[in-house]
Formats: sequence, C-alpha cells, structure tokens
Amino acid sequence: MSAPEIEALASPALATPWVPLWPLGGQTLGELAYAELTSVLSVTATTVGTAQVVVTAPAVTVDGATPIIVEFFTPGVTPPATATYFTQLWLFEDGIAIGAVATVMTPAASSLRAPARVARRLTPAAGAHTYSIRAFSSVSGGTVYAGPGGPGADVPAFIRISLAAPISNAPAGALVPVQYGTSLPVSPVDGQEAILVDSLTAPTYSWRFRYNAGSSSAYKWEFVGGAPLHAEIFADETFTATSTWADTTGPRITLPRAGDYHAIGGCHMSSSVSDLLIMALFSGTAAQLGGYMKANMPANSWANLVQSVRGPGLAAGADIRLRHQHATAGTCHAESRWLDVTPLKVA
Repeated sequence: MSAPEIEALASPALATPWVPLWPLGGQTLGELAYAELTSVLSVTATTVGTAQVVVTAPAVTVDGATPIIVEFFTPGVTPPATATYFTQLWLFEDGIAIGAVATVMTPAASSLRAPARVARRLTPAAGAHTYSIRAFSSVSGGTVYAGPGGPGADVPAFIRISLAAPISNAPAGALVPVQYGTSLPVSPVDGQEAILVDSLTAPTYSWRFRYNAGSSSAYKWEFVGGAPLHAEIFADETFTATSTWADTTGPRITLPRAGDYHAIGGCHMSSSVSDLLIMALFSGTAAQLGGYMKANMPANSWANLVQSVRGPGLAAGADIRLRHQHATAGTCHAESRWLDVTPLKVA
C-alpha cells in the first residue's frame, strides 16, 4: 500500500445517489457510493481489532478487473492529549482491516488537531463489498471531528468510492479492457470492444468491433475499424465455355464469422473475338452477390471490370470469389484479379 496522504484540504459534501459498479448504466458517472458523518466521534477503542466505525459506504458490486478509489475526509482528528500518543484511521473491507490510512500523533507537551484526506486505489475481487473507515487510539481519548456544515460548524466527514478512471454517459462495455484474439467474447456487454485476428503471431487481418446490445440484428458486433482482408492473383487464366459462370484459381477469401460484409473486386478481361465480357462476385459457386459488371469489347482488347457489393447474412466459412462469363465462342482471358472483404457486422 502507498503511504497515506494527509492533507489540510476541505472537500465538498457531494450527494450523488449510490449506483452499483457493474454493470454500469448509461448515466453512471465516476462516483459509485457516498456516505457522511455529521457529528463528532469520540474514540475510545484502543486496538485495531476493536476500532470504532467512523463512516460506512453503501455496498458496491465490482467485476474483479476495474480499479476503484476509496476516499475519506474529515475536517479534524485530535489524538489523546499526551505526548507521542496517537489516533489512527484504518480502511476496512467487508469488516476486515486492510491498512492504516492516517496516523495523527500528539507532539511533545502540546495538543493537536489536524484535518485528514486520504485515499486508497485497489482492485477488489468480483462481487459485492462494503468499505468503512474506523478509528482507535493508543489510549482512550481521541476524537474525529465532523459536523453539518454552516456558520460555526464543521463540514461533514465522508467516505466516497469512485472509479479510478471516471467516465461519463458510457455504456457498460466502455470499462472492459479491449480483448485481442482469434475469437470474440462469448458473454459481451453493451459497448464492449474487441479486436479479432486470425493469428496472434502473423495476422492477415485485424478488425475492431463494438458490441451493440440494442441492435435488432442477429449480428450485434459492429465493425468500427481495420483494413480489409485482401487477396490477389496476377496470373492470366483462360476459359472457353460461353453463357455459363466460370471459376478461376482465385482469389478467394473465407469469412471467419457469420455476418454482413462488404466486398469489392476486379480484374482485367479480354477475348480472342469480339465478345461480351462479364464479371460478378459470388459467395461460393451458387450465391451471386448483387449484379454483375460487363463490357462489350473488340477482339483482343482488354476491359477493366470492378464491382462493389454488400453481402448480407453470409455464413461463417463462406468463401467470397470472382466468377467470369463471356457470350461468344472464343478464348477468354482473366488476369490481375483482386478482392477486398470488410465486415460490417458479425455474430
């Protein structure tokens, strides 16, 4: 634990209602729990085991990964009026002492009153926890001061629990660390983000998704960034059959997850005779994605065909490919074939 912080600082008596830490709602701010002491506490306990409760915060429920800050303020602590005697403030978690946060000791032949503002950053285990500040003195006689505030009165002492890194108006998933891996989280929460790759050591794509729990689509992981998955083959291939779709050796891209995708691809095509050259994007050999691109070309002339389509509801494992067709008997060529595929949203 870091050294306790003792400051001569006043703190406003905030009154934000308590809300649970996990899951966070859209209106949750940084403060998670708050409670006040508004009257003077005489400290009679003399051991940490019998320490008196100064103030207890409402319980908070945490996820086991998100750090929080537990703060305490009092306008004054007076130890017993004997030299070298002291009053200590301790932080308790679920009724168990987890560390002294302040010690105020009487100097030689003098009395003392000092304000204290202390804090502890910690990451509790998942579940509900209750935090309190308790006090004891080396001998009976210490005092922890507090009041209702106003003319002639001390301000309240308080305990406050907040996020270590407060956020505003964020969905629950905004607090979850971004996962990087070859699969997406199986139990996501709204707003959670994850980066999907096909390999941890040599990925060919790196796609970032955000989970939208309120989406009406079956594909709730929405794409928010990353380069398209790209494939290309420059070699020339020929085919002669007419009025039927022909495959080349590629390129082909296999989809890692079911979802909606955007695909764009192109190639150079020519024919040994005057011909109608046609290219289209397919999922496998049966499902044509959208329409097609075509060009009427003189013999031995090249056309550059490019098509961009949206493929909704594609299955995991489906392969996206270019297919070709021409209308007139002759030798048709396809070369410099390329394909880009980007997810829109996935399951």
